[in-house]
Amino acid sequence: MRFMQGFHPTAPRDHIAVTMAEKYLRYAPWFSQWEQAFTAFLSDQRDFMSNMDLKRAMVLKANHLVGTMLASVDQSAGPVAYDAYEAEFRAIVDLAREVLASFSCPPLPTLSGPNSGTPYLSFSLWVTDPLWMAISRCRNPTIRQSAFTLLSRNPRQEGIWHAGPQLPSSSQYMRRVESTSTGSR
Repeated sequence: MRFMQGFHPTAPRDHIAVTMAEKYLRYAPWFSQWEQAFTAFLSDQRDFMSNMDLKRAMVLKANHLVGTMLASVDQSAGPVAYDAYEAEFRAIVDLAREVLASFSCPPLPTLSGPNSGTPYLSFSLWVTDPLWMAISRCRNPTIRQSAFTLLSRNPRQEGIWHAGPQLPSSSQYMRRVESTSTGSR
């Protein structure tokens, strides 16, 4: 959500829309060029890529989808702004499901307990952020629940941010949003 940094909560809606349009004009060509280069790369190299390399490409694609959405969405439209990206959210969940089928996370570490997992930490791209994007922005409850299920089965620490402890509040958030938006779609 770095595109929203610097906006005051009471900023006029038209000011936010103009700023978002300017940022779209700046970043959209980058995402388009990346997509073209990535598609060409996969077309040329797919037959030579290992299963692990293909999964890594899926991680890149999921993160690219998030970047593209953030660069093009009109955030001044509020929660409905992301309704047009339902196909992208579905693709993120599908990509993450495929990746996590091969790269599941170990059990969450605890301070006590014989069955606690080994602590782990990652500073690399993963599917955590794209899944969080689907949980927090997609209004389709089926897609959102699928993203939540994947993330809750595979919590992972990214830098200083850990997905595991955030999941209960996310579940409460999803229930609250779904109860208030029933019938609004």
